Amino acid sequence: MTSSHPLPQRAVGGEPGGRGTADRRRIAAGGERRAHARRPAPAATPSSSTVAAAGGSPRILLVEDDVLLAETVRDWLERAGYELAGVAADERGAVDLARGHRPDLAVVDVRLRADGDGVAAARAVERAAGTPTLFLTGYPEGLADADVGLGWMTKPAREPDLLAAVATVLAVAAGVVPLRPPAALRLHARARPPALPPAAVIERRYLRAVLDTAPHGVAVVDRELRIVDANPALARRLGVAPPTLTGTALGDLAYGDDGFLAAVTACFTGPVAVLAEREWVVRGPAGAPLLVAVAGGLVADHDAAPAAVILHLRDVVEATPALAPAAEGLHDHLTGLATAALFADRLELARARAARTGTPFAVLLIELDGVDAIEEGHGAAATAGLLADLAARIDDRRRDVDAAARLATGMFALVLDGPTRDGAVALAHELRASIDCPVRLALGAVTVAARVGLAWSNDGGVAAETMFQRADLALCRTRSPGAGPVRCDAD
Repeated sequence: MTSSHPLPQRAVGGEPGGRGTADRRRIAAGGERRAHARRPAPAATPSSSTVAAAGGSPRILLVEDDVLLAETVRDWLERAGYELAGVAADERGAVDLARGHRPDLAVVDVRLRADGDGVAAARAVERAAGTPTLFLTGYPEGLADADVGLGWMTKPAREPDLLAAVATVLAVAAGVVPLRPPAALRLHARARPPALPPAAVIERRYLRAVLDTAPHGVAVVDRELRIVDANPALARRLGVAPPTLTGTALGDLAYGDDGFLAAVTACFTGPVAVLAEREWVVRGPAGAPLLVAVAGGLVADHDAAPAAVILHLRDVVEATPALAPAAEGLHDHLTGLATAALFADRLELARARAARTGTPFAVLLIELDGVDAIEEGHGAAATAGLLADLAARIDDRRRDVDAAARLATGMFALVLDGPTRDGAVALAHELRASIDCPVRLALGAVTVAARVGLAWSNDGGVAAETMFQRADLALCRTRSPGAGPVRCDAD
């Protein structure tokens, strides 16, 4: 949900009770509400995770009459991927929006105008739409005894604290009790777990001590693939404060998916509740890539229903020096595919897995003919549109365990993890045929030809650099007179 490394955020809401400063405009009295146009969702990035569950992004209703504060909180929520049901300044507006949009959560100020009552508004919203409430207020007095609301946090509020609180309260509303709520959030008694017998208290304290003193990273992930708890060792290794990880989407820790997120999801939905150890590239301190080995397992609640997956992360090796640049240097700005530096690392990972497990791997090099002519005749914009379209075709045909990259203007590459030789050759022909199909641009339909060189090994006994050279030699053979457009190094 939030980035693993959020920028320093200014607080909103001022000192508790300090409302009505000169730079804040109020919504006019008399029931008039400011209309908010729906904003476009932020563009997805390869490392971004998704907050959407199977039913889509959680929908939030904001009840706040301070326009500046409301706009700031709205920006935070939308930037995190939430959908806004709207912003209301009073009880009537909140109920109208709740009935029309059925939000998953209402974030409500306690004091709304001179004669307004946020607690009453929260109660009315709950009656109208069954929506739970998180109070954001400078006046928390009496909320512990209120008959509505799952929790509250006081103003001034910081972006990471608010987003962590929203994620936690949404989890509580879904029936998941957080192991360690964010420090800025006060959960209502009704949202906290029931009192435990003495033996269970001792067991929980023991497990807490084990978690906090473990030398390797440990994260507890819910069904939304959000981190609900993390130990200090993981926070130190990633270079962040432990509270920052609470509520973070698991995908936001990675440079790419490569099937790992699907494997974690399968622990909740599939017949196998254990995640076998595998490598994963995560964002380390200052955004530097870090290669870790991850294993995990499902923990069920008292009704034997899937509750959380516990992940154990340990260092394997530091990522290669070629990966030291910031994250934007690891993915091609035009196509979103890996750059040459990241591809070299993924190729070495595939070779290491093949050597460890005795499974095959392959390298495909794809060269385009005709790109230079299009750029000379129609310009860089047409070339960019062409390459973006062809990159999408390549990316659509790879498996989650495979990696695709753009190495140069007209050169793409793939590393295949565990394919048969026939399967790798078949994919090479499929990719060539797909690329040969016309691409529709503003100037009309254009066509380029593709040639593919393939290197395949039945184990990891061949060095990654050697595999790349073999694929390059196979590609060179496709340029020979009478040669076909696809060549395997063994042919």
